[in-house]
This record gives sequence, C-alpha cells and structure tokens, in this order.
Amino acid sequence: MHLKIAANATEKVKDTSYREDSVVFFFAQQAKGHKKEVIEAAADVFLTNIVCDFECDYEDFLILVEDMMDRVKYAPNEFFDSAVKAAETSSNDATWPEYKDPALLLLRVCRELQGPSDQFYLTQADAGVVLGKKTSVGRAWMNKFIKDGVISLVKKGCQGRATTYSFKTNTRVLEQ
Repeated sequence: MHLKIAANATEKVKDTSYREDSVVFFFAQQAKGHKKEVIEAAADVFLTNIVCDFECDYEDFLILVEDMMDRVKYAPNEFFDSAVKAAETSSNDATWPEYKDPALLLLRVCRELQGPSDQFYLTQADAGVVLGKKTSVGRAWMNKFIKDGVISLVKKGCQGRATTYSFKTNTRVLEQ
C-alpha cells in the first residue's frame, strides 16, 4: 500500500512548478486514512523518487504532512478516477467533432461525471490532470467550453471546491 501512495503522489507532482505546500498536500491527500507506519514508509519512497524542486528532510516532511492532514477533506476521488478510465475507453466522439484529444478526452470525462441532474463537478486542477497539463490550462479549456456553448457554469467553485457545470445539450440523448 505504501508504494501505491508514493507512486500516486509522485505522479501528481511530476510537474516541477509546484510550490512546497502543494507537494505536501498531494502527498497528504494520497495518505489520508492510512496508518502511521504506512504513511512513514510511503514518505520515504516519495522523498527518494520526487523529481520536483523540493528540499525537505524525512522528519520535517512527516511533520508537514501531519499538519496538512487537517486540511485534506477527502482521500482521492475514486469516482473521478473511474470516470477518467471510462472516458479513455469511450469511442463515441460524434457529439463534439470540433475537438481533438486531449480536449475531447476532457469532455468525455465531464460526460462520465454527469449525475442524474445532468450536472457535474470538476476542479480546475483535475481538468489539468486529464489534459496532462497545469491547472491553468485545465481552467482555460473549461472556460473555452463555456464560451463555445458546450457547457454552462452552474456554480463557481473556490479554492478547494469543485465548480458545478452542466451540458447545454443532453449528451445522453446525442449518444443514442
């Protein structure tokens, strides 16, 4: 289990532009809910494998993670991960012929995240992850989808909260 925590956290911070508190947050998010021994083993692997600019010794890192745990509300979203996997295997792209991957993948993920009300929740950071880019690029694409009339903004999120969106057209009808 500690290797999975370390690998997931390392993948999240492979971009070298993250600030120190973001690195600690990503690790704490992956470690949330695990026993202290597992977290300590994961921290050792994580600090060995991390490639971004982060200088911190093992003991200080554990103290930073412990402090950050109070700010981590939830463990990583398995629903989001399953939506990404489903979108990656989806082949019905007739709904949005004007977009190409990775933007098309992001729209497919949004479609997978839709609830019964045809609304979905997505953070800018998660949009960036889907695109394989930074948060700012994820935000820019979501704004482009709004300007293009593909989705609409229902409720703006804030730091730590996802934004609520809905599709302008029911994508479930278009798929049939």
